[in-house]
Amino acid sequence: RRPPRSTRKESSAASDVYKRQVSTQSTWVEDASVSENALLVFGIVNVEFAYCALTFYKYTLAEYCLETAREIGGITHSLTGKMGKKTKYQQQALPQLVLNIDTKTEVLEEIKEGNPQNVPLEEDSILYEKPVLENDELLKQSKLSLYDQIYINGFCRYLMLTRPKDKILTETLTPYISKTLEQSNSWLVYSTSLLNRSRNETDSTKRKERSLLQMQALIDQYSDKSPPALDRLGSSFCAGYPLRWGLRLEMARDYMSIGCFSSAYEMLQDMELYEEAVKCLFLAGRITEAVERAQKVVEGKGREAPGVMCLLADFSAKDNKEREDLYKRAWELSEGKCPRALRSLGRLYYDTRRYDEAVDCLDRALKINTLYASSWFTLGCAHLQLKNWEKALLAFGWVVQVDENSSDGWSNLGVTYTQMNQLKQAVACYEQALKIMRNSWKIWQNYIVLSLEISDISRVLGAIRQLIAMDMQERVPVHVLAKLVDCVLSLPSSNAALRSYEEQVLKLLHEMAHNDSRNTPLWRLYAETYEIMRVRDAKENKKATYEKLADILVKQVRSIMLDPNWEHSEYFLGINVGTCPSKCSKHSTP
Repeated sequence: RRPPRSTRKESSAASDVYKRQVSTQSTWVEDASVSENALLVFGIVNVEFAYCALTFYKYTLAEYCLETAREIGGITHSLTGKMGKKTKYQQQALPQLVLNIDTKTEVLEEIKEGNPQNVPLEEDSILYEKPVLENDELLKQSKLSLYDQIYINGFCRYLMLTRPKDKILTETLTPYISKTLEQSNSWLVYSTSLLNRSRNETDSTKRKERSLLQMQALIDQYSDKSPPALDRLGSSFCAGYPLRWGLRLEMARDYMSIGCFSSAYEMLQDMELYEEAVKCLFLAGRITEAVERAQKVVEGKGREAPGVMCLLADFSAKDNKEREDLYKRAWELSEGKCPRALRSLGRLYYDTRRYDEAVDCLDRALKINTLYASSWFTLGCAHLQLKNWEKALLAFGWVVQVDENSSDGWSNLGVTYTQMNQLKQAVACYEQALKIMRNSWKIWQNYIVLSLEISDISRVLGAIRQLIAMDMQERVPVHVLAKLVDCVLSLPSSNAALRSYEEQVLKLLHEMAHNDSRNTPLWRLYAETYEIMRVRDAKENKKATYEKLADILVKQVRSIMLDPNWEHSEYFLGINVGTCPSKCSKHSTP
């Protein structure tokens, strides 16, 4: 969620203050009389400000702050590969991602007592805590100082918020986090490293349990009496460690991600996050309890619970009229600050074919918060129904900007371009959709038809081959194949690719006809195409050419005879199989 405008103004003012400090800092760095400790303080301030910048989505500023902190601390780090083993039963050593780091700051004495609980992996886990390398040269690297750990934790948090959450990010962060956990220089900084590891392992199947147990241990340690407050609060501003309720919220959402809705409900209810708590009850199947709880919240909180009222409309409304009234009431109670109510109302209007009202609601909702691809998609579909092509183009453009992996967004963008008669742009959109959803025969069909319209024979042949490979040959109509043949035959004889296209088309028809021996129209198209492309141009070995044509026509007859009324079939009455033997005999040798 974006912060309110007043807060964004404050963050802008803070940025101006920071920029003024940068010039002062540069002067101090160049001044040889400034002590090393004073410079390190400047570096820590940079890390602290990087966390502030990340809070307000100023990622470029956060990157600059972290880079400044790295230069002040003289830290150089890079990832490299070393041969090693990741699992206990692994026989062959494979390349493992490890961290090479060099630092110039002083390493403090390790804290032996009062450390946060580091939850290990289960004993029966096949994974090592960290990769076991064949060459232990990396183990001889110097340990990290407190300054180094603070910087690396900030750097890891920056990567988590600015990179796609996928397997690559998980593997990239693991060596950094493992390095910061080798030594405890500060209770709070070490806790931050454990939290980063827990966040990084959230999506790992084999480490998910450890991730949740570690998060619970970090929450429980707020109640511990040791270490004393003075030790805990050291490095509190630059560690980026959340408050207790923030950790509990993260854990509740982790529970929701694995389907533990009842456990998540208990935590969210304690924190008075009623909307998410009621949603957990609905998802847990406790409908009656959820409705009762939601009604109590609405009666007691009023204007603070528009989201809960939207949930009531989603799950408990008896009909569309009641659902519409609840959404409108939620919008009124929020005093125009709950776009969720308008998004749901717009979707309801679209489902009931009230497209003008749907457009109005979705437009107002997306002006408040634009980062909802599903709402942009619904708005684009509504404009398509109203034949507002330009506005539909804008809406679907937003869909693929917010979510570039939306195959439906790319596909409907292609539909819009088609309606605007911009076929090349439409084909390009369908290509993007197929990169994401290659098993969708509907997208392949549209792609084939539009490629034929722009006479792109290579694309058509490749797309049809793809459908055959997917065992969806029946999704290629015969009339589309006939249009492909016409497109090839319309090429000028001077075209260098003509012969190649003819060979590919005949080979394709041969394969498709033999895959579907009952398809009489397909056999007829194959016979006619072969006659045009081969028999009429045959100059040598004409006997073999006519014999091949006769064989195709015979198979066409066999496909016709599978019909009980084959004698009256239009395909049988129009067949000309009897002419082929005479032609073959005419060109036979004595």
